[in-house]
Amino acid sequence: MSIFNLDGWCKLSDEAQAISLKNIRFHLNDGDEKLLAQAEVHLQITGEKEVHIPIDQARLKLVLPHECGPIRDCRLRVYLDSNTKRGRFNLTGYRISDGSLIYTSAVTIEKVYPIHPR
Repeated sequence: MSIFNLDGWCKLSDEAQAISLKNIRFHLNDGDEKLLAQAEVHLQITGEKEVHIPIDQARLKLVLPHECGPIRDCRLRVYLDSNTKRGRFNLTGYRISDGSLIYTSAVTIEKVYPIHPR
C-alpha cells in the first residue's frame, strides 16, 4: 500500500487559472498500483493519449483540504511523460458544490510500482 500527500489544484472552468490546494491525502492498495502499471503498458502499446481508472473514494481514504469540500467521480488519470514515455498518474475528481475540477500533482508510476513490464 502507498500513501500520498500531494499538492492539488482547483480549476473553476477550462479558461480559469488553477487555484492551489495543499495536502490532498489518499491511499492506493496493491491492486490499484497494478492497474496503474497495466494502464502504462496499454498506453505504450496503443499510443492513446491517456486513460482514466475509476476508483472508490472510500477505499482511497481520501482526505481533502477543508476549503475544497467533497468531490465526486474520483479517477486516476494515467498518461505518458512526453520525454521519457514512462507512465505518470494523478488523482482527479469534481467538487460537488460547483463541479470544479480538482486534481493532484502527478506521480511517476515506476516510483509506486517499480517492478512492471516495460
